[in-house]
Amino acid sequence: MSVRLTNVVLRSGFYLPDSQRGGAAWWNDPPALAAVLRAFDRAGLWLDVWHLGGARGAPQRVSSLEALLERAARWKQQSYTLYADPSADRGATHLTIDLRADALTCSLYVRGAELEARRATLIDQCVQAVADARSALRGSASLDPVSCAFALDFDYPRPRPVRTAAPWRFGAFLQFVDADLLAALPPGAEALRRDIERLLATSLPPVASREDRDALAAIRWAPDLLNDERVARGCAAQERWLAEAISAPLAPGWNAAGDAVQPTFNLERRPPLTFYDPSARRGFKAVAATADGPLDDELLEEIAGWRRAGRLPDGTPLTDVLLIAPRRAAALALRARVRALGLGRVLYVDNDGTLWDPAPPGTWADA
Repeated sequence: MSVRLTNVVLRSGFYLPDSQRGGAAWWNDPPALAAVLRAFDRAGLWLDVWHLGGARGAPQRVSSLEALLERAARWKQQSYTLYADPSADRGATHLTIDLRADALTCSLYVRGAELEARRATLIDQCVQAVADARSALRGSASLDPVSCAFALDFDYPRPRPVRTAAPWRFGAFLQFVDADLLAALPPGAEALRRDIERLLATSLPPVASREDRDALAAIRWAPDLLNDERVARGCAAQERWLAEAISAPLAPGWNAAGDAVQPTFNLERRPPLTFYDPSARRGFKAVAATADGPLDDELLEEIAGWRRAGRLPDGTPLTDVLLIAPRRAAALALRARVRALGLGRVLYVDNDGTLWDPAPPGTWADA
């Protein structure tokens, strides 16, 4: 497996249940915002110079944290972005500050030179920043479960079937679970309460380690970011552990066997194909196959010929052909022969007429 970690996100969020008392927006007298950003600063995650993006005009230079907090007195309920690059390039390191009436979320995107300089220390810095901010706000704010560190556009071997775990994040190489949140949850938040209790009680695999700071569990799935493949293995282990610990439900479009629904939008009849997708120029061809995979070789060769030619006999353009088997076992049995002929994937149809892909594209742990 070849992976490259180039874009890391540290997300630190807080619930502020008492923030609207007195009628003023909490960030106009910003102790909460100051606590989070000063924690970033103490952890070495605050740049010497930022550029504050605006709806109009060029980004404005912000020379210090205190200068930014002065500006916050005039902010409104919305998102603000600080850029490392004066051109406001989101491809470079930047910090988004999302202000809501009862919540604050800061997301630091670390890229390029800033990431390379911190690969050995960034996880330690993330733990320090979140733990310090949470300590400063303890009693007045609660750590949001979205708080974690993860990589964007980073392939790791994901387990199948895909599940959903909101507000937790799959693939985080650093995860926070705050026991204090149990006492702050409102009525009706029993699902989140159950998740927190399970995560705090579930043992970790050897790849992970846990550090407890005043009832805040910081769970590391990699010791540092120096080895991308080691981080990828940790992200995979985190997803498996999290899904099992909270009994995460299946994500829409997946079944328990790990098969993914094949979208069938805008399909039309187009003989000799069974269906044709004109937007993707993709064909679908139903075949009579059984579990041991017997199928007319001449038919397969004919279908492969359309694929190689890039068109059907009538000239219809064709980029790919997916076969449709009547059963899952037959689809799996056909895969090797179909790949050898240069054809696309082999699907199967269930009793409801839904098309499923038993080997969907992606980086999977069972591949």
